[in-house]
Amino acid sequence: MHQGVTMKILIAILFTFNTYASDKGTEIASKVYNRDNGRTQISFIEMTLQDKSGSKQVRELYNYTLEGKKGEAKTLIRFTNPADISNTGLLTHNYRNKENDQWIFLPALKRSRRISSSRKGGSFVGSDYYYEDLEDRPVEKDKHVHKGQKKWKGNTYELIVSVPVDKDNSVYTKRVSYVDMEKLIYSRIAFYQKKKKPVKLLEVLETKKIDGIWTPTKVVMKDLQSGHITQLHLQKVKYNSKLPETLFSKRALEDPTMELRYRKAL
Repeated sequence: MHQGVTMKILIAILFTFNTYASDKGTEIASKVYNRDNGRTQISFIEMTLQDKSGSKQVRELYNYTLEGKKGEAKTLIRFTNPADISNTGLLTHNYRNKENDQWIFLPALKRSRRISSSRKGGSFVGSDYYYEDLEDRPVEKDKHVHKGQKKWKGNTYELIVSVPVDKDNSVYTKRVSYVDMEKLIYSRIAFYQKKKKPVKLLEVLETKKIDGIWTPTKVVMKDLQSGHITQLHLQKVKYNSKLPETLFSKRALEDPTMELRYRKAL
């Protein structure tokens, strides 16, 4: 067979494989994105910051989520302990077809300020989470390629590599994720930033089925460069309580008393 024809056939085979891998990757990512997370969620979380030497700081916070129409969602995070971070809050409005909005409230300033797109790669209150990590990310913002299966801690996961369609709308160049297909959650995510090695690693250490929903109850984010660790330990959670739109407003962000009554649902 002529070498040129052979090369064309090989290219066609590779193109077909990559298209299939991309389609399967998108299918898996869509299943995770669209899984049932409840119409609303109220949770109480313990956040532990640990530096390379092992020194720890423990914080407590409430997280509220309201799922909206067309894949949109709103979240409010409010710290309650210790005193030096109490009442600090983060409000996020997630959109499907435009840039998300985020505002942070710092009690000492007595007002909130918007987080600009240039600061999405900044650390959230000294943790290993960037502001972008706390946003919802629609499936269509990335190209998801299925890379087969991977074993980790005795279990088998689907391996997905996600690369931003528009490199300017993410602080990461790619994410490599292990997907638990039974629970439809990302059990492990490696985050890359223009380097061959990941800069951060997220691992789900524990999950529980609560109100019929698989829920990560212990999650660790590691900064692989500094050795710093942020652990989130879910203490309580309630799904599908009634939460008003007003709870996810800038006014509520700047007035912590507006949410006190909803904590009682836990």
